[in-house]
This record gives sequence, C-alpha cells and structure tokens, in this order.
Amino acid sequence: MKIYSVSLGSRIRKGLTVKRQKDWLRYVSFDRKSNNLYLSAFYPEIIYTTASVPPVEDIETLEFLIKTRISGLLEEGKEYSILYFKKEEISETEVLYEVYAVPEELYYSSISDTDSTPENTGLFTVDVFALIPVSEKVSSDVVFHFYTDEEKILVTVSKEKTPLYTRAVQIPESIGEENLTNFYYENFNLTYMFAYQNKRLDISSIVISGKASGDGEFLSLVENLSGLKPVIPEAKDYIGGLSQEDFMEFLLSVGTALLDENFDLTPLKYRKSRAVSKISRRFAAILGIITAAALFGTWSAYSKMKELENKIQHLTTRISAKEKRLLSDIPPDRARYYTSVLELKKQTYDVSPLTVFKKIYPLIEIIEENQIKIYSDRKSQRIEITGENRFDSLSRMVAFQEELNNRLKQLSQFKITRKMNIDENNYTVKTYLVLERKLN
Repeated sequence: MKIYSVSLGSRIRKGLTVKRQKDWLRYVSFDRKSNNLYLSAFYPEIIYTTASVPPVEDIETLEFLIKTRISGLLEEGKEYSILYFKKEEISETEVLYEVYAVPEELYYSSISDTDSTPENTGLFTVDVFALIPVSEKVSSDVVFHFYTDEEKILVTVSKEKTPLYTRAVQIPESIGEENLTNFYYENFNLTYMFAYQNKRLDISSIVISGKASGDGEFLSLVENLSGLKPVIPEAKDYIGGLSQEDFMEFLLSVGTALLDENFDLTPLKYRKSRAVSKISRRFAAILGIITAAALFGTWSAYSKMKELENKIQHLTTRISAKEKRLLSDIPPDRARYYTSVLELKKQTYDVSPLTVFKKIYPLIEIIEENQIKIYSDRKSQRIEITGENRFDSLSRMVAFQEELNNRLKQLSQFKITRKMNIDENNYTVKTYLVLERKLN
C-alpha cells in the first residue's frame, strides 16, 4: 500500500511517499502521492506510567479501565489517547500494563498542520516510537537508539516491538554547530546511564541515526563510554530507492511508515470508524470485479467470518444426521423440495466472496497491485488473480517466487494454472493465476 509518511517537529516537517511491503518500503516521491497519511509528532511531554487492571478482551473497556487508573496524572477536562503494552500478569484477576498517554488535542493540531482529516489519516503517533522499527532490525535484544536532527534529540530503548524507555529533548536555538558534539554527548551520557543504572536495562546494541551519525567525534565518545561500537542503520535494509544521506534525513518518516497499529494514538472513535472503512476498502481492492452466474447469500463482517464458518459446519453436521429421519416423515415431492433448499444453502456458502477470500488470502497477502475476478455457477468456480511485484534485489525476487510456490502447494483443492513474466534486469515479476475447483 502507498503511504505518505510525515514527521512533524516544532519547526520542521519532513515527508515522503512510500510503498509498503510488510516490513520493507520502496521510495516513491518526496511529494504527496497518497491520501493515506501516517503522521508522527514531536511531543516531549508524553506521560509514562504503569497501571494494573482486570483482564478484559474488549479494547474500549480496557482503555476505559486504564484511563480510570491513571486519571490522577491526566489534566482534568482534557481527553487523552493512550498506548499500552502488557508487562506481566500479576494474578488471575490483575494484569500490569506500561502506559503512554498524550492529549487528543495533539492529534487534532497535527492533522490540521498537515492539511489532513481523520478520514485520510491512517496512523498517528509520537516520533520517539518511529525509531523502534529501525532498532528492531538491528537486534532482537535491548537496543538503545539515539537520533538527532536540526531541532531535537530522541532516545528510545526498546526490545523488538516493545518500548522500554523514551526521552525527547528540544535542542535550544542558542546551541551553535560548534557545541553540538558536546550537547549530544551530555544527553547521551545522561540517558544511557539512567537506562543502564536506574532502569537496569541490559543494553546489547547502540544505534546512532540522523544528524549525529555523521559526527565522528561523538561516535568515538559513545564507544568509549559504553564499550559498544555504535551501529548506523543502512538504507538498503529498510527502503529501496533512497540514498543513505536521504535515509538519515528522513529516518523518522521511514520509521513511521513501518509502524503497526499498536503504536497508533488516534482517538478511539476514529480508530473504530477506520476499522469499518478498512474492511470495506479491503473487500473492494481484493475482490475487484466479481462476476458470478449464481451468487447468493448476504455479506457479513469479515471479523465474524470464522465464527460463522464454525456455526455453519456445526449446523451442517446436525442437519445431515437428521435429514433421513425428517425426510421419511414427509411426502416425496416435499422431500425433494427441502433437499434442494439444503443444497442451495450450502452452495451459497461455497460461492460467497468471503469464503473465496479466506481460501486465497495467502496469495493476496504477497501479490501486489492485484486484481481478482471470480466466476461461479452451480458446478464450478474460477478465480483469476493478476498482480505485479517490484523488488530491490535479485535475492528478494527469488525469495518471492519460492514463497509463492510454497503457498500455491497449500491450495490443493484447486486446479492451478499460472503464467509469470520475470524481468531480472528491473527485478519485477508479473503474475497471472487461474484457480479452478468443482463445487459439490
């Protein structure tokens, strides 16, 4: 999917359009080429605390309970958005979460500053979390990530996708270029020793990014203090088509585009609305043009699909067990009628777009820019999938072909015909698949 990813500072704004493929990006443009906005904002006053609440599965209830527990830290009269990460289960009736909170007014002012609306904002967060996807590829252990640009210093200590400690510092305008190295080191020293001694975090790697990555003196000071050689992340591991220099310049925008919904600080009411819209868009994009000679049934939310499938299977078993006894009690002409009704209902489920989507989702997940056509009658079904994938290297292209082969093998219920146009010079694969099956 295409994303316009923006990092919003107090004085500067940096954005670029990218195409996301799982945990990797391809550069598209420095201009806005997508209505899907991912936005991270600089906010040094983020509230961090812990809260213990009863174990609940409903997100709305859980957020309400957490906000109630931390209400003493929140300004009265203001609405807040929160992130929460499960730390431990204290008992059967209590779960401990680490919680980050920002006022909802930050969300509204940020999307206003970028001339956007809640409807086209796909994710909103604070910029310290944008460092986590970058750190995650460096090590699966605890990573201390130190980032700087023209106006700020960001520090995020994390383990995989979980933040352990964050700090954001505005660089005073009075600090000249000749004093930046000392200012960097003072803040690194303070934060590193706090994380190591006070938080007792076992730091395995240090990442330096942004403007500080080009300061050789600072890098030497960091290594002398920590005993660890600083890692400077490389563009090729995160994004294709962007130079190393531009990657350092736009690192927060890159990191923001790689974040998942666990870091979304969008107010809950918009997240709920977005979830409904996302399902609708997903169906429109994935199902494409549906041509069915006999397409019955009703649409239901995809989130309920598994539950409905289980109910249908259960009811089918019960109906089959009772069918002979029931039909023996009615006249032959009515028996034929009821039998045809049962068969029709089963066929409705078999040709439902939701059922088809579930069966072929492993293919849709990896084939980019896909179009799907579905043809059904009472005896058979034919599915056509067309897509094109672009890659940054030959190895990634080969890995895609191997993964596609593995996923096709899992679809044994289909007769599969495929045509692939492979361009090894431009690292592109055009895929055309035809999946056919008989309907019982």
